[in-house]
Amino acid sequence: MLARQIDEAKQVLATLEQKSATPSLEHAHFLLSSRLFLDHPPMIDRALKAHQSPWLERDWLAAQTFTRQELVTLATSMMAKNPKASLANVALLIKALETNNSEAMRIICDKATKLPKSIPQYCDIQRAWSSGDKKLVYQLWDKDLESSSQSEADFHGWEEIEFSSVVMKTADQIREELDQLRCESDTKKDDALRIADRLLKDGFLDIFGSERISHHLVPAFDNLSTHDDTTELLERLKNRAEELGLAPQPLSRMTGMLLMKREQYAEAAPQWKKHIELSGAYVNALSWNNYTFCLLQSKQVDAAWDATLEGADQMATSYDYFLSCAWQLLQFQQPEYASISCAPLNLTFSATTTALPLTTSYSVPRKCLVAPKTPIAFA
Repeated sequence: MLARQIDEAKQVLATLEQKSATPSLEHAHFLLSSRLFLDHPPMIDRALKAHQSPWLERDWLAAQTFTRQELVTLATSMMAKNPKASLANVALLIKALETNNSEAMRIICDKATKLPKSIPQYCDIQRAWSSGDKKLVYQLWDKDLESSSQSEADFHGWEEIEFSSVVMKTADQIREELDQLRCESDTKKDDALRIADRLLKDGFLDIFGSERISHHLVPAFDNLSTHDDTTELLERLKNRAEELGLAPQPLSRMTGMLLMKREQYAEAAPQWKKHIELSGAYVNALSWNNYTFCLLQSKQVDAAWDATLEGADQMATSYDYFLSCAWQLLQFQQPEYASISCAPLNLTFSATTTALPLTTSYSVPRKCLVAPKTPIAFA
């Protein structure tokens, strides 16, 4: 049925062509969408001139097949005529992106007015991606392109570029490759091991760069630190982070966790102290708990108590901090210190206390108030 309709349309078009007729706007769009315009280019030229429709001009550009030089010439003339964001200019840039025409892209980006900085970035990325230069791709791909926060007003009419199929396809492929480096807290062990292996390979470092690799080393380390038989791999991850110049604050935390994994608590304690100092006002209760835990494990009870009091100054409003301190002190047979540490919670202990009593002062799950029989796994 469709083939017969197209044959009938061709016959009508041949008759109209003989009369040098100008098709209506609706018929002109049909000629473009059906690609029948290829047989009657003068007819489309007449329609473009007669209707002066930006939508028809856009569809005409999208339907055309240009040589590289033809597209460069067209870009030069169109930018000289109107450098603003028009439907035609947007379609022209999309055509340049689709055909990877570097010169046409350069001309449009240089001459276009009010062009958002992300658009030239996409052009550079598309060129690098098409040429296989992934190292350059990931140098150009920054966090601002991960999720655009620009509104349509910020794009000044150029927003269609970001959502064009060619840009979205490349962006999806880039994000898919970046996801191969991303490790979450709930990532399965086998997947986390594969991610760690990628992060340690020099080839991946060369492509993705030291900043991006070091950023992904931390969550991979955190995930694998919760599993058995990963100490050697954790050391390799920590060493790689150190080689890549990871900031002292996360690096001291990784070092402290690694030493705890090895049960080298006396060596781990100074690392946690360093991490706390570097964290400043952003330190969390867990870092203080790890610090006091290491001191207690290395039989530095008085130092652990001093650290508990010091941490209380920063964690004054943290119920979890005081409760964790009590757990630790009870675990190491220090019920008197445990009672003092829980004074803000209205809890008291005797030398025979084996569990934290319930209190009406806080709404606390019962499971959180039983002192553990085995060391707490702090990470």
